[in-house]
Amino acid sequence: MLQVRRVVPRRIGRRAGKGLPGSGGRVVRTANVRRVGLKVVASVLRANSKVRVIVANARRAGLKVQVIVANARRAGLKVLAIAVNARHAGLKAQVIAASARRAGSKVLAIALNARRANSKLLAIAANARHAVLKALVIAVNARHVGLKAQEIAANALRANSKAREIAANAPRAVLKAPLTAPNAPRADSKTQAIATNAPPAATTANVARSADRAQAQAVRRKMHRVANARCAANATHPIVPVSAATVVRPRTAAAATVDRAATARRAVPKANAARPNVASAASRNP
Repeated sequence: MLQVRRVVPRRIGRRAGKGLPGSGGRVVRTANVRRVGLKVVASVLRANSKVRVIVANARRAGLKVQVIVANARRAGLKVLAIAVNARHAGLKAQVIAASARRAGSKVLAIALNARRANSKLLAIAANARHAVLKALVIAVNARHVGLKAQEIAANALRANSKAREIAANAPRAVLKAPLTAPNAPRADSKTQAIATNAPPAATTANVARSADRAQAQAVRRKMHRVANARCAANATHPIVPVSAATVVRPRTAAAATVDRAATARRAVPKANAARPNVASAASRNP
């Protein structure tokens, strides 16, 4: 702030003008003019200082306004930056949502492909199971065919052995013919007696044969039922690994022949027991 020095005019008294004749009024006027001039200068200086203070205050206010405007501008720039950042964040969120949507679609596609692959595997497993069952059926049929072939071979061997036995007994029959010739009348009488008693004996023999056939058929049916049950069990039950200790060796033709021979031996006493009944029936009939 500009300081104004106050100028104090000298006091001109009456004594100073008393010594000069005619100069008293002029001096007073000069002093008054000078005083007024000093007052004017002082008031101008005061006004100038006030104006300078006002200008300085105005300048300070302008600087403050500029600072406020600059701060407002900075705040506006910050708001714009925040808006831009928010927009970028929104775009990033949209990109992330699109990526998540793509990932979800990929996961769904993978799940559908896995489901299709699972269905294909199930179909392949079902086809493999059908193929295994068919193979089991084929193996069972092949086993039946093999058993039939063994039976046919055994029957052929039996027929061959019978033919050999007949061929071996033919010379004996030829040798026995001369010996049996003298006994022909007796044989003829016996033949007539047998002929008279033939129908009851034949009926009894037919009944015995029918019983034997029925028993043989029952045995064959039982064997077929057992074989069918085994086939069904092999077809329905899953295949389990077996060891060498649990494997049942298949029956050979020799074993089957031995079993049939044992059955024939058991049938011989039954036939021998039936023959006395036939003979007694023939003797009862006149």
